Amino acid sequence: MASWDGALRAYVLRLAASGSMTARQRARIIERWLAAVPDASGASLARYLRELEQAGYARGTVDRHRRIIQAACRACGLAAPPVPQWHFHRQEARRVALTREAVRACIAAVQTHGDSRTAAVWAIATTLGLRAAELAAIRPEDWRTGPDGVALWVRTAKGGQPRWHWLPPAVAAWAQQAPWPRTTPHALRAVFAAGWQAAFGAPPPPGTGWHAIRRALVRDLVATGTPWPAVVRFLRWRSGGQAAVDLVLLYGTPTEEVGGPDGARPVSLPEASAAADAAIWARHPYVDAWAPPGAG
Repeated sequence: MASWDGALRAYVLRLAASGSMTARQRARIIERWLAAVPDASGASLARYLRELEQAGYARGTVDRHRRIIQAACRACGLAAPPVPQWHFHRQEARRVALTREAVRACIAAVQTHGDSRTAAVWAIATTLGLRAAELAAIRPEDWRTGPDGVALWVRTAKGGQPRWHWLPPAVAAWAQQAPWPRTTPHALRAVFAAGWQAAFGAPPPPGTGWHAIRRALVRDLVATGTPWPAVVRFLRWRSGGQAAVDLVLLYGTPTEEVGGPDGARPVSLPEASAAADAAIWARHPYVDAWAPPGAG
């Protein structure tokens, strides 16, 4: 076994033994790469990234694999394999969100027609914006009742900040009406599909899942004027400063929206008009300086 291979496999074992869901996810990514490449060269990593794209992985997911693999090499004292030909910015990624109306239609449908398990998962997904992996990680011991009512401990993925969330009584009632058995993110696709089917009488469009609810939540919280730091904390992002601002912008500006069984439609930019920026023009500090002398 080559020395680079042995160091990385030992690193994978340490990650896999961790209690962190994020660490275990990273271990699986590194392990898959190790099984697919002959060495830790940049050429091998570049071929591997291309193969992931050809297999249908989104470019954002492929880039996450790259970052995790390169970070693992550095953690093992190895040179991170360079891939200068690979270029990706998060703004390139396809970002699908449900429309506000579609989310509310699904909520109404699972309340009326869904089984208790489907309604419970949709209650948490639409109020807390959990990822599929985070929904799958909920355990019976993650619930507690205190002076303010019911709270849920959210075990975060992707390096997020785990925290307790207080649940409004109406949400808690739906969320606790069914048990939370051990499951997988893949198995939860059927729960999303059941809610969508109940609302629209058809399977969910391709590319639509729990993350489309998470993006919708961020978009609609920002639209209500919720302060960005509050959004960052509520979504359990660990980032701060400009990185936090970038995350809110990324999630709050989906590239496509899904409002029903017809599928995703590109989000169009608003037409230029005086009304579009009326709040700015009314308070702009310099426009009056361009008025003709004696005007106004």
